[in-house]
Amino acid sequence: ATTDRRRAASSVLEDERLPTLVELRRRERDVIAAALERTSGRVAGSGGAAEILAVPPTTLDSKIAAYGLRGVGRRR
Repeated sequence: ATTDRRRAASSVLEDERLPTLVELRRRERDVIAAALERTSGRVAGSGGAAEILAVPPTTLDSKIAAYGLRGVGRRR
C-alpha cells in the first residue's frame, strides 16, 4: 500500500505543476469565502460552512480570523 501511494505521488509530481503554498492559501481563502457566502455567514451547525467544508467549526473560525474573513456572507 505504501509503494502504491509513493508511485501515485511520484506520478503527480512528474505529470503536472504543483501549486505553490501561496496559491494553495489563496485557494483555501477563496473556498472558505464562497462557503460563507453560500451559508450567509453561518459557520457552525446544520448547513453551516464548517459542515459543507467537512472541518471542525473551531478550525474554520481560526482560518476565518487568519484570512480576515469575519463578516463575509452576512446580510446587512
